[in-house]
Amino acid sequence: MNPIYIQARSLSDRFGNSEDCIYAAADLASQLDVEGIDIEDRLLSSYEPNYLKELAYSITSSGVNFGYCGLRVDFQNPISSFACEINRAKTLIQALQYLGIRSIRIPGNGVVNNHSFEETFEAVINKSASYVNALRSQE
Repeated sequence: MNPIYIQARSLSDRFGNSEDCIYAAADLASQLDVEGIDIEDRLLSSYEPNYLKELAYSITSSGVNFGYCGLRVDFQNPISSFACEINRAKTLIQALQYLGIRSIRIPGNGVVNNHSFEETFEAVINKSASYVNALRSQE
């Protein structure tokens, strides 16, 4: 098996931003005999444990593994939105245990509004540290 993961969101033009992308990516991964799929939080219908367990069983029973789950962020949001984003990440981290996913992708942000590059870079570093601390607290 090839250590390649297909990004499920890349199929959204055909399947929309829904779990249909997850199933389609899993089918493609199985056909191509690759390791698995990466997903994004926006593709999940719910964080409800039974839904996530059923989804995980459906995907992994066909021999396809999950890689990471990406957290969707609006790259144009101001630095002040980071606290909300971090709270969403904490909720996502708690939910992913039901999918058997052990990692999330945390994006940075670009420079927005009147913030300087230095301000934004420092805020993104602090945000990344907050994600790491949130993940560690779940262990």
